[in-house]
Amino acid sequence: MVLSDLTSREAVLAAIRECDELGRDRFLEKYGFRPARRFRLIHDGKIYDSKAIAGVAYGYQFPDHGPLKFSEFSGGEETVRPVLERMGFEFSLSEEDESTSLQLLLEQFLASYPEQRATVAFGQHGELKNLMNSMGRCLRGLPALKAHPNVKVSWSLGAGNWARIPWVAMMDDRETTSTQRGIYCVFLFREDMSGVYLTLNQGVTDEVDKHGRTAGRDVLRSRARSIRDSATSLSEAGFAADDGIDLRTQGALGQDYEASTISYKLYSNGAVPPDGAINADLTALLDTYRSVLARKPTGEKRSVGFWIFQANPQIYDIDGALGHLSSLTWTVRDQAEHAAVGDKVFIWRSGREAGIVGIATITDAAAEIELPDAEAAYALDRDRLLGPKLRVRLQIDRTITPPLLRTTIAAEPRLKDLMILRFANYGTFPVEQIHAEALLEMLEEPAPQVGPSPRTWLYAPGRDAEYWDEFYESGLMGIGWNELGDLSQFGSVDDILAALQREYEPDGRPTNNARTCYDFVHTVRPGDLVFVKRGLSTIIGHGVVTGEYVHQADRSDLKNIRTVRWEGRGEWASPSTLPRKTLTDISDSADLLAELKRLTSVLPIEPARSLPASVREPYSVAQALQGLFMGREAFERALAIWRAKKNLIIQGAPGVGKSFVAKRLA
Repeated sequence: MVLSDLTSREAVLAAIRECDELGRDRFLEKYGFRPARRFRLIHDGKIYDSKAIAGVAYGYQFPDHGPLKFSEFSGGEETVRPVLERMGFEFSLSEEDESTSLQLLLEQFLASYPEQRATVAFGQHGELKNLMNSMGRCLRGLPALKAHPNVKVSWSLGAGNWARIPWVAMMDDRETTSTQRGIYCVFLFREDMSGVYLTLNQGVTDEVDKHGRTAGRDVLRSRARSIRDSATSLSEAGFAADDGIDLRTQGALGQDYEASTISYKLYSNGAVPPDGAINADLTALLDTYRSVLARKPTGEKRSVGFWIFQANPQIYDIDGALGHLSSLTWTVRDQAEHAAVGDKVFIWRSGREAGIVGIATITDAAAEIELPDAEAAYALDRDRLLGPKLRVRLQIDRTITPPLLRTTIAAEPRLKDLMILRFANYGTFPVEQIHAEALLEMLEEPAPQVGPSPRTWLYAPGRDAEYWDEFYESGLMGIGWNELGDLSQFGSVDDILAALQREYEPDGRPTNNARTCYDFVHTVRPGDLVFVKRGLSTIIGHGVVTGEYVHQADRSDLKNIRTVRWEGRGEWASPSTLPRKTLTDISDSADLLAELKRLTSVLPIEPARSLPASVREPYSVAQALQGLFMGREAFERALAIWRAKKNLIIQGAPGVGKSFVAKRLA
């Protein structure tokens, strides 16, 4: 048992909850850990001892083993940090190891963001993440925020793509835990990075969803003017109280922020004040913020829950329903039975083009009701959907066209632990606040749905490349694990892992095999480059993926296939030992990738070998039938037809072996 086996975000969250319940000192004492010396885990604005959390989380994921002891593993950058970061958690240096001022951090961000946005792929922005984490830590350490313990710090650089207007928010958790709604304080960076505003602001998403963008902005401006009447003290601290904020942006979301701003103060690039002055501004802002919240009606609902409701298009025509209906009823079970009126729902369509197709609001709590006639028209499996069932009623806020695809969502680092990506066979899912924020940001200012950059794969066509000749001739690549059936039925690595353990009963956890199956279906895409290997030291071909995943049940083996345009065949000695996996993503292995491309482009491709007519030997029917899936009678009948008519049409789906048979006939 090693720390790298820890993969469950839920286990880590359970350890964090236990730490919150016991308190830091009792938690460390109970499990025998010491305080983190350098790297600390950040979650929901709180700082935790990363090694202790990881060790205890291990016990939650593997209860038969129990928590790891302090002496069983080392902490820090090379061990605990990468394990927890893979699950979406973030880190900061401990306060005693860093004394950077907020003034300097803001100036550094204003100076570095334009270049990072222009030259660095989103998701590989570690430098800016560290800056944001440091800003959050500095803010939490200022006297202004310490005087308001309910105020939590959050930040965003974008969701799926770079934000035009990055922000660092300070939210009273009694009012809101999301910048999508409620009133909060926020640093808003101008798009051109000529400065950063410190503002009193309000969430835009609910009003824009409810009224549309133009009318929603009018509502936000009207509300901002009303709130200004109770926030006059900010003028004495140099804050403006008008509609004049200029974020230097043409983006729709940035203009929403401008419409929602109540009061603001600009720190120009190169003239950000020292921490003492920023603290004074924050004191005035947060004191006013508290006064504004105190005047809000106490009966007003201040936060909502989030859900994903999944529709199977083979059972219910969700696209048709969204196109013609303004409300829906939805069958719920388990946790979703307690979904509250006002909660937001992401409507998810399953299948090959899975993703979010709509956003809705729950208007009626769960009750035992029939499916209305207007909706029953879209029920494709009436036996499963009709009759009295526990359902909630939804008001459709908007239809997402084109959908926010599963592949785009999975590529966003903050969403890699979104529950539906791991357990796709459930129908309703609660959504964590951090995941809801990321999804809403992607829907407000979505990345172009063009898919990720082509990846590069190392692939073995069977043991010792035994299927290479067939696949090369047929333009295919394929993998086995045939007992699992159609691999597209599984929505996550965990689902496939469970199926492998059930069907094959292996001695260990077949994690690599599960990852291979998942990647072959969900991660490999047309346009990806493939290098074919034999054993651990030889490259024997390369090509480009051209087709989507297909399960061909009538194949004798390797029934899970994709079409490929094979562009080269030969034998090249690998410069290093190759991985053992059937399918390995080597996109990030820059040295190996460069060497393989160099080898296969420089060395000659093996030409088709032809023998002079004088030395050719007769080719018998018995030889042709070796390894062929046709019987002798069918083969000889096809041969006779060809000889008599001089042509023969062989029909079949792609990849069933038509070219293979034709070669044997010839």
